[in-house]
Amino acid sequence: MAELLAPAGNMEALVSAVEHGADAVYIGGTSFNAREYAKNFDRPELIEAVRYCHLRGVKLYVTVNIMLLERELQKALEYAAFLESIHVDALIVSDVGFAALCKKYFTLPLHASTQLCVHNTQGALAAKKIGFSRVVLARELSLEEIRKIVDLGIEVEIFIHGALCSSVSGLCLLSSFIGQRSGNRGKCAQPCRLPYKIDGKEAYSLSTADLCAANALETILETGVTSLKIEGRMKSPAYVGNVTRIYAEALASRKQGQRIDSAHLRKQLQQQYNRTFTDAYFYGKSNVCATGRPDTRTQQQEPLPALPARRHYELDMRLVLQTGQRAKLTVFCSGLCISVTGEEALPEARKAVLEPWMREALSKTGDALFCVEHIEIVLSGNPFIARSALNELRRQALAQIRRALLPQNAPVRQVDYSPEKTDQHRLQTVCVQVHDLLLGEQALSAGADEIYYAPFNLKSVDAAVLQAFYQKTGRKPWLVLPPFLREEDFQTMSGCLENCSSDTAGVVAGNPSQIFYLHKMGFDVLADYPVNIANSETAAVYQRLGAGSVTLSVELAKKDILALQISAPVEMVVYGHLDVMWLAHPLQRDTMTDRKGYTYSVHTYHTPRMLQSIQNPVCLCVHDLNGVRDKIDRVRLLADDPEDLIMVREYRNAIDRGENPEKYPQGCTQGHLKRGV
Repeated sequence: MAELLAPAGNMEALVSAVEHGADAVYIGGTSFNAREYAKNFDRPELIEAVRYCHLRGVKLYVTVNIMLLERELQKALEYAAFLESIHVDALIVSDVGFAALCKKYFTLPLHASTQLCVHNTQGALAAKKIGFSRVVLARELSLEEIRKIVDLGIEVEIFIHGALCSSVSGLCLLSSFIGQRSGNRGKCAQPCRLPYKIDGKEAYSLSTADLCAANALETILETGVTSLKIEGRMKSPAYVGNVTRIYAEALASRKQGQRIDSAHLRKQLQQQYNRTFTDAYFYGKSNVCATGRPDTRTQQQEPLPALPARRHYELDMRLVLQTGQRAKLTVFCSGLCISVTGEEALPEARKAVLEPWMREALSKTGDALFCVEHIEIVLSGNPFIARSALNELRRQALAQIRRALLPQNAPVRQVDYSPEKTDQHRLQTVCVQVHDLLLGEQALSAGADEIYYAPFNLKSVDAAVLQAFYQKTGRKPWLVLPPFLREEDFQTMSGCLENCSSDTAGVVAGNPSQIFYLHKMGFDVLADYPVNIANSETAAVYQRLGAGSVTLSVELAKKDILALQISAPVEMVVYGHLDVMWLAHPLQRDTMTDRKGYTYSVHTYHTPRMLQSIQNPVCLCVHDLNGVRDKIDRVRLLADDPEDLIMVREYRNAIDRGENPEKYPQGCTQGHLKRGV
């Protein structure tokens, strides 16, 4: 049976999850986790959390699931060393560079966060090669897609309940670019819960309903997934406890050979706070939005029932009392034998010794974790022992039992990280990304060195069209792939690429699965900005996976870029309207407008199930090239129409002169270059 994995944003929620049936709990520390605004756990609380869970047979996973900057790697490794020393069961990680360092220095199991957007078999194989023992799948997958990944033999964890991101897992920059709060850094402001106008009508067009797997749970279990995950580290202890209990009861009935009553399960879950429910993508559908319901509510919130402790340790006790000798209490528990003795010899009692009050005192463990099954009292003479002394013996014995049941914290490993210096970059190349090869021809005339072709319809990519472009311009274009390609999309893409392999310079890959797969096919691969390269180690991992060159994250500040030591050629996106959200539940509209009057373009990519991207309404224009010139080799401009070619010429001239562009569009932004995330 798959484990039931519950969330906890504080110690109260953790206790609630454990006592109501969780097999494992995931939490975050006060740093490096994707729920920065939860209370989270400081180091003493982390130690307490591990002990609480492990005494009850429950696993504890800790999130280190944000994009890490170069200057943060040393502290993140020191934090991982601490987590290893207190025996957490796994780290949930989204930064592949940090994951590689953890594999180098520690023995901690690593789970690939949903932020890594593992959504096909090639992505799971790439994660396994990087060093992950488990993948937390993107939430946009069908049951059949999940089953194919399970069949690979890697541990698979999926979300079964809770809030859904509107964007494809791990591919959202919307909060970052409109509100300076990066989802990749755990600070998402949830702009998808705000109203937008489409066709003149205002609605919560991006607000998704909450995931509820009640109808699919029986089939999900048949796929063989390892872990069933409940979302909710920002939720109350009552919510966490109730949702955990409801699913735990359903799984318990399944273990007893009964089929899950999905209607009853869903009805119980509807009594907890939600935005209405969706089966999400389990059945291949994409009707996941609740456009009139951005907030959570319920008609009835069930009180948490009083439950017995998750796990009893049965104790046998033997108390030896002898006049003139110190009292001795021996406790037997799970193969352990602990003996403690009193401080002073026992005097003669004035009255006969009565055993009942002693048995009563020894049975009061003060902790539902322990259950006294048998007490043997051996008396010699007529000894006197005070109730307080007997209570102290019991407390000492149980404290030693607790310590013996848990492994002692190990020494914290000392880790010194410093990247190898590779300052050998020279900015000289201008690359232009287009959706139309005719615009690509014009970009070459304006001074571009390379053309990146991002077709809206992968199935329509024709070798003859690419050959004609090459014959006319003398340049082979790079083919840009959208960062989310389902298993069936890969099949379409494979045939297309095989036909066009000799007519492309290479492929721009927006997901680890693409880097891994395309390298095996023999293509030159450029790792695109959605893979979030923010430190040298991440770049090195993607190089080992097959990327010959890399694109920096678009969320880096100048100081973060200057700290990098990357050996591969480095590219930086400097101009254009960035894709800030990718949707697997298409809006099927060309534009939408926010409450401040900004209009967002929506692009549709025709894959077997269609994909859409939402563009930032404010144009990016990084015009401080001199500040980063020695760390990059190429700049990329995103050109949507002929007007953008003005900036192609501007960047061409600036690079040739070794200066910054003299002109740039009014109202543009340098993104995060000055402020970072």
